[in-house]
Amino acid sequence: MQITHSENIIELKAVSFSYGEDFAVKDISIAIHKGDYVGIIGPNGGGKSTLLKLILGILEPKKGEVLLFGTDIKKFKDWSRFGYISQQVTHIDQNLPMTVLEVVMMGRYPRLGLFRFPMREDKENVKKALDQVEMWEYRDRLIGDLSGGQQQRVFIAKALAGEPEVIILDEPTVGVDIKTQKQFYSLLQKLNTELDMTLVLVSHELDIVAHETTEIAYINRSLVYYGAPQKFLHSEYFEKLTGRGEHVDF
Repeated sequence: MQITHSENIIELKAVSFSYGEDFAVKDISIAIHKGDYVGIIGPNGGGKSTLLKLILGILEPKKGEVLLFGTDIKKFKDWSRFGYISQQVTHIDQNLPMTVLEVVMMGRYPRLGLFRFPMREDKENVKKALDQVEMWEYRDRLIGDLSGGQQQRVFIAKALAGEPEVIILDEPTVGVDIKTQKQFYSLLQKLNTELDMTLVLVSHELDIVAHETTEIAYINRSLVYYGAPQKFLHSEYFEKLTGRGEHVDF
């Protein structure tokens, strides 16, 4: 997919937020464009989670502006354009009495509205979402009976069922093995390149993110770096932040 960088989906303009007197994030300006696959990385306590909460409207900036699809977040209403996958995705109650189909149908609720039952269109979207993550054959299985990797795919399908234009993922591979991580990132690549899905991924896995994403944002309260992953890997920022020399290949 050719990324044109011509349409802003998420734009932060000199955004700052503090818990009490100390700034969690300060003067951050970022533009995320249609088709981007952005990896947000940084140290623990560096403000990654705070930044996500500002983008999702959970927190309100002390200073600056957040624009979603060109609209001030205070006036933005069309949240169905966003999908969200939390880091709790692999911490499922094994006794949860819901099938895969029922979990993914929950992704249609924002579009269904109150007191509406799923119609043919909703069921078709759920099937399409499960097909996209190759989980349709598991539709009648209980979610708690699946492996961690399968549960990840189901929750991506839940997000896709809502027909979002952008999916935000908050450290979704915490607690899963390396093989499952590789399968998960392979699926994200497919969503970005084949389905033109805009992705925003928060992760602590620098090595992986640098090779998977189209843009990297390194956050340590302020925005240290924002741009192409390869430039980051071969830059002074990378050497200072990791202690590794330039031109590192993983």
